Amino acid sequence: AQRILIYQRLRYEFFGKKPLEVFGTGARLAGDEEAVHYQAIIGEIPPTCRKKAVVDAQGRRQFVFVWVSPSWAQIFGKKPEEFIGKTDFNLFSLGDAEKFAADDASVFDTGNPIVTTEPNHALGDDRFVSVTKKRVRGSIAGEFEIQVSFHDVTNEVLLDRANSRAR
Repeated sequence: AQRILIYQRLRYEFFGKKPLEVFGTGARLAGDEEAVHYQAIIGEIPPTCRKKAVVDAQGRRQFVFVWVSPSWAQIFGKKPEEFIGKTDFNLFSLGDAEKFAADDASVFDTGNPIVTTEPNHALGDDRFVSVTKKRVRGSIAGEFEIQVSFHDVTNEVLLDRANSRAR
């Protein structure tokens, strides 16, 4: 039961914090045991990442990855640490990176989340994802960050299309 409670709260407050410290349970795990417990919980989080706005040497605002769940990294065949400090332009095609950056900027500037289902070429041809992007307070100095989560919904989209054609 405690693991479920931690997981539920962790989905919203997991960045840069140790699980049992976050939830005020008064319980403590020691050293390696705490790290193993934390990693097990993090491993269950759906594909999610956090991006922070920074200004590059040319004075342009960029959004760099500051945290990536293991499930996010696995989708792209990478390790989470391979994303940290990089932008979409370092990782994806120019067209995809421009779209992702424009969405990030819109969410960051307005505070209005984006919830949509869209094609995602970064995952391969004919893939569709349900994407949620929202502005959240970061764990460092309360700065705003962009949190992105997505789920592959290709099967659902293809089924809906097939049902529409059958009507």
